Amino acid sequence: MTCWIAVIDSEKQLMTLSNGGHNEAFLVRSGKTLVLEFPGPVVGVGPRGKYENVEFQIFPGDILILYTDGLIEAIAKDGNMIGSERLQNALPLIVKETPRETENEIRAWHQKLAQVGPQADDITILAVQLATFSKYKKKQKKEAINCICKISP
Repeated sequence: MTCWIAVIDSEKQLMTLSNGGHNEAFLVRSGKTLVLEFPGPVVGVGPRGKYENVEFQIFPGDILILYTDGLIEAIAKDGNMIGSERLQNALPLIVKETPRETENEIRAWHQKLAQVGPQADDITILAVQLATFSKYKKKQKKEAINCICKISP
């Protein structure tokens, strides 16, 4: 089993991450995709592993993208796996204003790329965005976390 965990402190604009054998995550900032890749042993396999925390600065507008391998291991219409590199390159073009819109765009992008037929693996996408409440409530200047997660069996 894999696990990826993040604790977000919106006041300090700091994210603390730990990885338990999961694939890399992406952070889209100012039109560029940053790869959040650091090792960590798979959870529950073999002797107890050592997990390390990594701290990362985040800013309003940053959007964190986590996903299961079903998204990138699907076979594209060209016969190759979709792969994380294609996703990484596409993200700046498909990230939208809200996590819900971004998650929907990633699914639409995937559907255009993937071969037609039954889905071979589950696809879970988690989009998390640090946003300012002023975007939604003009009088408040506090920060908040917006998040959307959808699982496709």
